[in-house]
Amino acid sequence: MHNTAAPHLKSQSKDTKNWQKQLTIVKTAFGSTPATMLMIARKTGIERANICRYVATLRKAGAITLIRKGFCPITGFRAGFFTTNIAQFREGGLEG
Repeated sequence: MHNTAAPHLKSQSKDTKNWQKQLTIVKTAFGSTPATMLMIARKTGIERANICRYVATLRKAGAITLIRKGFCPITGFRAGFFTTNIAQFREGGLEG
């Protein structure tokens, strides 16, 4: 007997595992030092659009905070510097 599961359900399961893996990588990357989303994208190789989604998810969970706004060392434009380091939440977090 062959598999009757819809093909899109198989890929969705694979995508969910990949999403969880990337979310964990992003959360860890923001823990070392405050960084912009583009800095983390370059550091991890994960696309910046995905980083934005992961940051939104982490913000809703209270697992990441905006520490400061400054100039991105990559682009030279103003950007937010985020961290998942709990100790830095208390030191200088800009979000209430």
